[in-house]
Amino acid sequence: MLSKTMKKLLLDKRIFWNVSYDHLAYDGKATFVIERVLTEQYVLQQLLLENIEGIYYWSPQNARAEVDFVIQREGKVVPVEVKAAENLQAKSLKVFQEKFNPPVSIKTSMADFRINGKLINLPLYAVSLLYSLIESADTQ
Repeated sequence: MLSKTMKKLLLDKRIFWNVSYDHLAYDGKATFVIERVLTEQYVLQQLLLENIEGIYYWSPQNARAEVDFVIQREGKVVPVEVKAAENLQAKSLKVFQEKFNPPVSIKTSMADFRINGKLINLPLYAVSLLYSLIESADTQ
């Protein structure tokens, strides 16, 4: 079951940067955190440009897993995991796949494009192609 969980992201980049900087000033891993947050922000803005019907966030109750975005497009629910580096692991995405069996799952990262079964690794520079990849996955 999907629960209603909110993830706060700011659309105004100047406000976002000021809030993030103030928050990260106390974090010992500021570089890693800011890269992750800015990458999620970038992907969100690309999704909004694609006029995605619904953009959600998933985290099971009492668990450490989370999927950065769960999008809905033409009745399809697709998880999108965002990685700021070339990280090939997506443990939370695997949890979502096992629980809900989506038609396709997307992982964005700095890694090269690849398709591995129902998992598509999409380079960050190509996030704008996400919707067409979802459509083409349905025809295969």
